[in-house]
Amino acid sequence: MAYAREELKLTNVARDDAARWLETRRARFACILALDVLEHLETVALLSVVRAAREALRPGGCLVVHVPNALAPMSPLRYADLTHVRAFTSGSLAQLFRASGLVPRAFRETPPHARGPAGIVRRIAWKLALRPAVKAWMLAANGDAMGGIYTANMIAVAERAADGAERAAGH
Repeated sequence: MAYAREELKLTNVARDDAARWLETRRARFACILALDVLEHLETVALLSVVRAAREALRPGGCLVVHVPNALAPMSPLRYADLTHVRAFTSGSLAQLFRASGLVPRAFRETPPHARGPAGIVRRIAWKLALRPAVKAWMLAANGDAMGGIYTANMIAVAERAADGAERAAGH
C-alpha cells in the first residue's frame, strides 16, 4: 500500500478481502476492473468475488477482466506462475459471468505489444501467419474455432443488467 500511495500517488487505496470489501459498496461503481486477479482464486472465492462485484456495480455497470487464456497454444502464463489456479476460455468466463448474475458482453484477444521494431514484427507475424495457423489447427483438431481467442491473455467484459431486466431474468 505504501508503494501505491508514495510512488504512484494514489489516494484511494485499500487492502482487504476483495469480496468483503465489494459487499460493503452495493451499487456504487459504474465499472470494476479485475486485471490479472481471477486466475489466482479457487472456485468458491472466484464465485464470491465475481458475485460481490456484480452487487457493487450499478445497473448497467460493467466488470472488465484480464485473464490467462487456456486456449493459447504453448502459453507459459498459466503454468509459469505457481499462484495461478486456472486459466479461462471465453466459454468458461461466460459461464462464470452468468453464474454470478452478469451478462457476458465482449471477449477480446490481447495481441503481442507493438512496442519497438521487434514488437511490431511479433504483432505482424501473429496477425498474418500465427493466428490463422492456430485457428486452422483448432478447427482441424476440434471441429470448431473454440471462441477464436488464442493469445496468451484475453480481456472480457460483463454487464450488470438494468434492474428491470434483472427482475425479468429472475436475479
